[in-house]
Amino acid sequence: MKKIKKGVYDVPLIVSESLKRDYDGLKQTIISAQERIVEFAKRYNFLPLIEPSFMERVEIYDSQEAFKERLISFLNLNRNIELPKTISAVLENKVLISISSKEYQNIYPIEGEDRLGFERLLTHELAHRFHVRILDGNEEAMGPNWFFEGFAIFASKQFLNFTCSEATIWDIIKNEKQVAYKYYAAIFSYLTKEINLNDLIHHAKDDNFYEWLRERIN
Repeated sequence: MKKIKKGVYDVPLIVSESLKRDYDGLKQTIISAQERIVEFAKRYNFLPLIEPSFMERVEIYDSQEAFKERLISFLNLNRNIELPKTISAVLENKVLISISSKEYQNIYPIEGEDRLGFERLLTHELAHRFHVRILDGNEEAMGPNWFFEGFAIFASKQFLNFTCSEATIWDIIKNEKQVAYKYYAAIFSYLTKEINLNDLIHHAKDDNFYEWLRERIN
């Protein structure tokens, strides 16, 4: 796999037949997604952790049905498993499996309409792997669902325009509610204005994380 520059690689790509005409554009999107993670790493002083590559292959499918079929096969899941309705991409075992940009628009109309929406989707999956690397490979230390999804959303700059009340933010944090991703974007934007990101990352696993946050913001 050819290295283009620090943290950015020419990753082998497999696509559905109908996507082959967009092959070069998809290759560039994959490069741009990697560049986003590199810039994020620079901004928050994590650059030494950007290597080695988080991926060895990318697979992009033109329908969610084909994507789910491949995901079940690749991860050896029970064929009767009920995957989330909005599942769009997964990065496991150094293989990034994703739906296409057009299919992403069908699932997330507002985010998908943004010309950078699909690029951010791929960046989101890279961010999850980067998060684990920051934690020395300890996935159990990633914190509650709102936090590890919030981190990936924050790193990939998804749902930037969504806001909600502080009361809603604290309610989600305290009760660890699973809500739409746009709320996690608002939470992370709120927290990182007050608390150092590295501190947030390394305290997210704590049982008293909510109390720790309250002490630093109130």
